[in-house]
Amino acid sequence: MNYNFDIDSYIGYPISKGYVRGKLAESKGKPCTVRINSYGGCVQTALDIRQQFIDHGDVTAYIFGMTASAATILAMGAKKICMSKYAMMLVHPCSKWVDEWGQMNADELAESIKNLEKTKNDLTTIDHVVASVYAQRTGKSIHDMKEAMTKAAWLTAEECKALGLIDDIIEEGEETKVTARMEELFAACGLPVPTAQEEPEQNDTEGSEESMANAIARALGRLFGRKEAKDTEETTVQPIKDNMKTNADFKTINALLQKDALTAAEDGTLQISTDDMTAIEKRIADLEASEKTLKAQVTAFEKGDGASTEGVVVDEGAGGNDSVILADLKMLENII
Repeated sequence: MNYNFDIDSYIGYPISKGYVRGKLAESKGKPCTVRINSYGGCVQTALDIRQQFIDHGDVTAYIFGMTASAATILAMGAKKICMSKYAMMLVHPCSKWVDEWGQMNADELAESIKNLEKTKNDLTTIDHVVASVYAQRTGKSIHDMKEAMTKAAWLTAEECKALGLIDDIIEEGEETKVTARMEELFAACGLPVPTAQEEPEQNDTEGSEESMANAIARALGRLFGRKEAKDTEETTVQPIKDNMKTNADFKTINALLQKDALTAAEDGTLQISTDDMTAIEKRIADLEASEKTLKAQVTAFEKGDGASTEGVVVDEGAGGNDSVILADLKMLENII
């Protein structure tokens, strides 16, 4: 089936209000089909796109893959919602990254508590608005939809239809296999992790050492201000856009992406594109392979007659690759 456009990335950028407005204008006065497969993003942008769908009047949304968070909110504006029988959908409470640390006196602590209370009240209001969006679609009460959000569970197409979130279940699409690597990425994105359907990949390291991929996924989670998902029942959510650290704090991620600097938006937020995530994935794989090779070399040295790794130095003039790899490994020690 041909779709008028896809929503397949972060809601906010590159899936912006203007992008969707331009695509809908191409189908003005005509039916418009939208393919949705996104982990979510900015709630404000999602609410705007939902209203754009309503204003257009004849949008049919098709849900595929593992569609979550803000991506489900905007879908609620479609005239009709179809969902692949292989897809899953996640509705959950909104959250915002909070940083509170350091020594405080009584006045400073009171101010911090006041700010946290305001954040809590803001999130309660946003959750109420989002629940009302789901309630309007499903015909259920806002209270019922808040309860569904609080569970923060991945819902099958059958469960979504029973709730009234979608209209039809379609055969199109492919079964989603949750791999160990996908679990790591879900954790880095702050999303609940469905139970893996494939055997976990073997660690490249021996014993109890965690893999580089796991460590980097944890580091990415800390970078973006998101909690790790410890198990499938823990509610870990994708935060609303929020002030983040300065570019100076992202030296390791810049190195992974081989960029001079990541660029923050005017409101202080920072977005990572799909291409950037692909580049990080490739870099992780390269570093894992390099680590495995170096460990094998060290093991071979240790097993040799009278061999010892003590005092071994890299001859940078002999090839240069070893020094680059060791620098990469040192960089990973810093990130972890």
